[in-house]
Amino acid sequence: MSLEAEPFSAPSPEELAALFPGYAIDSLIACGGMGAVYHARQVALDREVAIKILPREFSADEAFRDGFAAEARAMAKLNHPNLIGVYDFGEVDGMLFIIMEFVPGQSLYHAAYQTRIEPKEAARLMAEICSGIAEAHRAGLLHRDIKPANVLLDAHKRPKVGDFGLARPIGTAAQEGEVIFGTPGYTAPEVVDHPSRVDARADVFSLGVMLHELLTGKLPSADPRPPSTICGCSPKFDEIVKRATQPV
Repeated sequence: MSLEAEPFSAPSPEELAALFPGYAIDSLIACGGMGAVYHARQVALDREVAIKILPREFSADEAFRDGFAAEARAMAKLNHPNLIGVYDFGEVDGMLFIIMEFVPGQSLYHAAYQTRIEPKEAARLMAEICSGIAEAHRAGLLHRDIKPANVLLDAHKRPKVGDFGLARPIGTAAQEGEVIFGTPGYTAPEVVDHPSRVDARADVFSLGVMLHELLTGKLPSADPRPPSTICGCSPKFDEIVKRATQPV
């Protein structure tokens, strides 16, 4: 098992344009082990979108491909102000893709990296993020990779959770030998140690980690002290973080 994926050699915008004739590909926004994201415009509707493509090895995995399709359909049915909308999905040139709402803002990672957010603002952001994740849970989906880099802030600083590429229907066990992805520091221990037992509490763990990080500028793994002792916030935040990351 591994928490990290191999580097992905993303197609250039020009190469991608040939695969998506109905879209004008503007630029490559981001690229990592789990795929690449492009800014584009859907020509027929004159609508800005984000196109994410996954490395070819994912489409070669039949179980992953089937799960990806089921999850994309489930996400497309969701309509929540704190979730990035899904418009379409499929496979092209051996690569799975998903077309999503484009959010013209920076990620929470870039907005808050190694800085302390005022407790009131941290509470607002996390309340809205939790609202979006709760909606996904009600629809039967786990995210499994909640972190600041997967939360975008729109022009009104409203957080929108995206990148459900690791999502899995609640109650669906990991397959034997399946590679487990995630992000060290944010991923709940059971995702790695007992993937067949993962449920909504794994997402709650990641949300608790994010709250700690927003308040203190550090991950709990780097500084496990209660947030109030680090930044002087209300001890009520300590209780929330502890309950999320250290459930009884």
